[in-house]
Amino acid sequence: MTVANRDHPVARADRALITAALVALAAMALLAAVVVTVLAAPDPFDPLGDYPAQRVLNRVPGVEGPAVPVGDDLRVTGVKCNDSDRAVQVRGAYAWVSVDPRGSTVYVGGGLSERDPGCTTFRFANPMPPEVIARASRLGRSVWHLVGFDVPLRGNGRGEGERVDWQTENFTIIGER
Repeated sequence: MTVANRDHPVARADRALITAALVALAAMALLAAVVVTVLAAPDPFDPLGDYPAQRVLNRVPGVEGPAVPVGDDLRVTGVKCNDSDRAVQVRGAYAWVSVDPRGSTVYVGGGLSERDPGCTTFRFANPMPPEVIARASRLGRSVWHLVGFDVPLRGNGRGEGERVDWQTENFTIIGER
């Protein structure tokens, strides 16, 4: 009867070769899994493109740049696009954010809308929230802007697309009424 010598150089070389082969096989399997995952991932749904800063239309005599008296609606115009060939449902929300002095963010809420293909110039009348009225009245003059986001929704409940952030240009709220 012959007994194998596990410490024999040929036996050690066989074990090293088998170990190397198993490691290489595992690495190839991992690489194949990564490739399949990347190829199987859906393309990002990004029909909205970038939004330029939205323009504030309000002006107050004697104040340079966009300005609005406390309590008035903020009138804004902005271009928003849908680069796809079909209408897209969009979920969005926005907030009033103080720039000078800093420290206030007033979330207003949001909702759903439908965006037709192509670019559209929108005009918005944004009511000033009571919290903004109270803070701006205390400050006298303060600088704010609106910030928000839009998220395109895939049809048939297949999830959301790429979020697009937007903001208005800065504007002054005149707290004296």
